[in-house]
Amino acid sequence: MNIKELLQKIAKGEELTAEEKAELGKFDLQKQLDAVAAAARKDADEKLTKVQGQIDALTKEKSDAEALAKAEADKGKPALDLAQSQIADLSKQITGLTAKFQAVETEKAGMIRSQAVNEIRRKAGIQFTEGLDHGMLDKSFSGAFDGLDDLSNEDVIKVKVDTWKAMNKAAILDTSGGGAGGNPHNGTRGTIQRGAGGKAIEEMTADERAQDLVKSGLL
Repeated sequence: MNIKELLQKIAKGEELTAEEKAELGKFDLQKQLDAVAAAARKDADEKLTKVQGQIDALTKEKSDAEALAKAEADKGKPALDLAQSQIADLSKQITGLTAKFQAVETEKAGMIRSQAVNEIRRKAGIQFTEGLDHGMLDKSFSGAFDGLDDLSNEDVIKVKVDTWKAMNKAAILDTSGGGAGGNPHNGTRGTIQRGAGGKAIEEMTADERAQDLVKSGLL
């Protein structure tokens, strides 16, 4: 039985067997999310390769048509007009495909940047308080890095993250046990990963973790 079937069984309120609970406990959510991200990047690369191939083919066809136009220039105006019309049509197609290529490339770059920003937030241990608009908070956090092309400079990133945290204390879930907006780190245990209900993941049973994954919409 796969993870999806186990979650469906839990959603129906059915009791899991010891074997099914053990299987659910082996599920690696981060590995699954990484696989989804990798598949999305691969799909974008395939789209770019396909569109680039179309552009190259049309560019060659246009070049051949231009050569024909030049060759026919001295043989008669009708043939020349036909070639020029073909050139104009091919130019229009190339322009459209070039725009499509750039759109896919921009989409891929945005996806990669979004994943990088999410990783920065994960490493900073920032979790949003329940009851707030997490979509809006995601945009706010991402906006903190607008205009910053290099997301690998840790010193600059730290300044950006610290500034955002200072301005949005009430929106940050306190996982330290010391009050809202606190540092979500424990000196000996690192970042405490919590589920959608706020309970620490490591304290959940297999059934509770499965229900939490369904509730959070991750599976």
